[in-house]
Amino acid sequence: MKKNIRVKDLENYNKNLKVLVIGGSGQVGTEIKNQKHKLNLNFSFPSSKALNLTNQASIKNFLNNDNFDYIINLGAFTDVNGAEKKKDITKRVNHTGVDILSKEADTKNIKLIHISTDYVFGKTLNAPFYPGDKKAPINFYGLTKSEGEDAVLTNHKSGIIIRFSSVFSQYGTNFVKSMIKLLLTNRRVRVVSDQKISLTFAQDFSRNIVQIIDLYKKNINTNERIFHFCSPGFSTWYLVAKIIFTELETVLQKSLDSELIPITLSEWKSDAKRSIDTRLYTDFDYYLKNNIKFSSWEDSVRLVVRKALPQILDEI
Repeated sequence: MKKNIRVKDLENYNKNLKVLVIGGSGQVGTEIKNQKHKLNLNFSFPSSKALNLTNQASIKNFLNNDNFDYIINLGAFTDVNGAEKKKDITKRVNHTGVDILSKEADTKNIKLIHISTDYVFGKTLNAPFYPGDKKAPINFYGLTKSEGEDAVLTNHKSGIIIRFSSVFSQYGTNFVKSMIKLLLTNRRVRVVSDQKISLTFAQDFSRNIVQIIDLYKKNINTNERIFHFCSPGFSTWYLVAKIIFTELETVLQKSLDSELIPITLSEWKSDAKRSIDTRLYTDFDYYLKNNIKFSSWEDSVRLVVRKALPQILDEI
């Protein structure tokens, strides 16, 4: 009987937890919205107008008007090439805003889960990178995200950082969806084949929200504050494109007219410098012990192709 009481108390505790999701309109935020009806958590997804990471007063006022237990900060300026031209807004969202947010959250005793990126690495080539490895970003986007991480670790006594890499889903803008469209509309599609990457399926994070919050609780008095959250196994953009290609042919039941052309990173024109290798080491044994499970990136890519294809066909 006591055991049943404890379980019920835990369920009620989780249901009463108020979780603020910043950046809820992105890929991961949309996946969380899709899962929220299955979870015993009370979510809030403010628009960027209601809570503006570039505005100190907006952050303070929003947090003053409600009592949150957790903040999941997905908000970021993620256009890597655009960051080279729009440095002011990139800095304000990825660093200054996080600096303010982390201070306010700590003052109000709100637990903070801040999402970061593999782009905090890049200059050195000793991948796969571990959470505690020295950072060395190669472009301005990576620099501002690194500075945002430092702000969280400095300002918040228990805030944690979770790094993603090459996020993909059926929502928003990502490589998988862009490649589907290119393969359906172009004869020759050039794809970088020598850049080593990790991948993060957005739905994996949303499905594990409760377990991630439990993990936060377990580590609140430890030094474990940076985690990597990527699908098992590494890849290249070219290998991902090949899977998209074959899945499209399977779903459409015909051969594609397009051709995949492998190129080197040095042949790809970009405003921002890109690293040849930013793979992240993810401790899957540790996650499994905490009941956090990941899907195969290959299967997830195929799933996204099937789910995103109808909309893309309507657009072209």
